[in-house]
Amino acid sequence: MRVESHRKGFALLAAMGLTALGAAGVAGYLLYCANSAHAIRRTIDYQKAKLAAEAGLDYGIRKLRDVILAYQFELTQSELQYLLDQIPPPPPLGEYDYRTGGGEAAFRIRADGGPQQGMIVQGTACRGQEGQYQYFTVTCGAINTNSGVGAVLQENLQAVSVYMIRFGVFYENDLEILPGPEMVFEGPVHGNHDLYLDSGSRVTFRDRVTAHGDIYNRRKDQDRNYGNAYIENAAGVPVCMVQNGRIVDSTHSNWMTEAVKLWDGRVLSGAHGVPELSPPINPVDEPHDIIERPVPAGSPGYNAETEAEKFANKAGLIIYVDGAGNFWATNSFGEDVTSRFTNAALVVSGYYNGKPLYAKNSDYTYRMATNGAYDLSQTNFWDRRENARMAVLDIYIDQLVASYPELFSGTVFTVEDGRGIIYVTRDDPDGPGGVIPAVRLRNGRDLPDGGLTIASDLPVYVEGDYNVADDPHTPSLVAGDAVTFLSRDWQDARSADNNCE
Repeated sequence: MRVESHRKGFALLAAMGLTALGAAGVAGYLLYCANSAHAIRRTIDYQKAKLAAEAGLDYGIRKLRDVILAYQFELTQSELQYLLDQIPPPPPLGEYDYRTGGGEAAFRIRADGGPQQGMIVQGTACRGQEGQYQYFTVTCGAINTNSGVGAVLQENLQAVSVYMIRFGVFYENDLEILPGPEMVFEGPVHGNHDLYLDSGSRVTFRDRVTAHGDIYNRRKDQDRNYGNAYIENAAGVPVCMVQNGRIVDSTHSNWMTEAVKLWDGRVLSGAHGVPELSPPINPVDEPHDIIERPVPAGSPGYNAETEAEKFANKAGLIIYVDGAGNFWATNSFGEDVTSRFTNAALVVSGYYNGKPLYAKNSDYTYRMATNGAYDLSQTNFWDRRENARMAVLDIYIDQLVASYPELFSGTVFTVEDGRGIIYVTRDDPDGPGGVIPAVRLRNGRDLPDGGLTIASDLPVYVEGDYNVADDPHTPSLVAGDAVTFLSRDWQDARSADNNCE
């Protein structure tokens, strides 16, 4: 019996020991779960704090951009820093606040030096161009006000300012460059959306090609390429966008690395971090606003700041054609100068399908039976892309300059008076569904020494050689709803066959 009793007691002690061990294991497991859950919550809070801090960085970058656009590098570092210090932190984002654990603001925009002038050596879209630049640091921290978990992020930025006139092409929406005959294009090309490059023969770009969106080797409305597109690398060697039978554009699986390897960083897209470049206008305005017609004061939608940015309100000469085809010209002093300009009459050299062909000189400028700066009656053509006939106001640059030379002279027109700036527009002659009003520039191979800017709210066609007579080239800008280049062999009579694409 004693032996049996001893065995029972041993079993009881063993059971109690196992129970205690089991309880300790459960307690340890529960403690582990609690610690693990706490760690997971802190990790989640940290990730959310990072997202909140990123949102704060975006807020800071927008505020910095507004200040830069407002003052255009005109302030010293200390003056600019004073304004930046007045920018408040972002408002709280839910349970996340932009402050430190001690309650101080965890947000600052710092100017890391004053504005500098020279070649831009960093960044993507403007590297290699002359301009102004300045460096900034934006710092933002966010903290969970309940758990105390926070995150701090910092971003280094470069603000740049380059003259739009330094671009060969600067376009806000999708940009397509598709010449029929061979073309060599000089000057940087930038699009704020997608960029389409192709040709009927061969097109060569001698400078940087960048896009905030994607870059494609084809026309926009089709999935194939027709000719060859070349971009010169850093050594000046043209490199084709087709390598070993495969197109190298944004559709390529290794586009980011292949583009850098082939063109030495001279062909970059949004995948490489190319930013959207903003014209120097009010941030609330659209870039297209600057080519729109003026809005009279007191009219619905009138905004004084927007009006001050428009080409039409900066031009020394405004040319307007009404719906009945009447031509009017007014200078920036409010004077009617219509009588200074006459209608051109071209020399007919033959006919094509019953339509006149017009004679050209050896330099491909039009020969005139009667000298004149403009024409409305002799020319129109079919644009297949628009699927419509274009009703153009033709401007003969050489004759216009000869008719009003003081516009380009600093003795009469100052920069503030719009020296060298012309705004051209016309009303629709037959309403919706008919012809499309447009502007065409002809005989523009030689521009005035002081430069020439022509802007319109309409599509602008540039026919033949333009600004090629001088080296270095004269400063020149053409701005329009769309800008299309026509070859120097162009004849309107053949447009139904050539389709003006």
